[in-house]
Amino acid sequence: MRNIVGWPVHKSITAGRILATHEDNEIGMGSTALCTTCGAEQSGLETDCENVICEGCGNPTVQGTLNLLVAVDDLSEANELEGKPELAELRDCLQSLEGVNRKTLQAFEREIEDICEQLRAIQAWAGRVACDRERLEESQVQSRLELLQ
Repeated sequence: MRNIVGWPVHKSITAGRILATHEDNEIGMGSTALCTTCGAEQSGLETDCENVICEGCGNPTVQGTLNLLVAVDDLSEANELEGKPELAELRDCLQSLEGVNRKTLQAFEREIEDICEQLRAIQAWAGRVACDRERLEESQVQSRLELLQ
């Protein structure tokens, strides 16, 4: 058995099979992951699933095709994919998605910080309003007391 990033890999799991299965998943033809122990396909799983228990061999070694594709560089037959524009395009897409995810996360963090700052300002304003209301009520009570006297 060979290894992909620490996973022992069944001989039937080639870079070509990973790519073909992933492409089928992406165009909606399936939702298949692969068992790195026995090579079985398991349907109904996300492309980024990890260490799912295999229905065939019972080992927790079913991996999503996206995870396997990311690790395909470590496969000895990765060279069979050289010259295939689909793989280069997919890797470029993955790298750009990672960049987009980082940028999106940073934007969300900035928005959360802005919202927290606005919330603190609202809480401070609400505190001032409550104090002003108490003073007004005290003043009204005092005025009524003065009228009664």
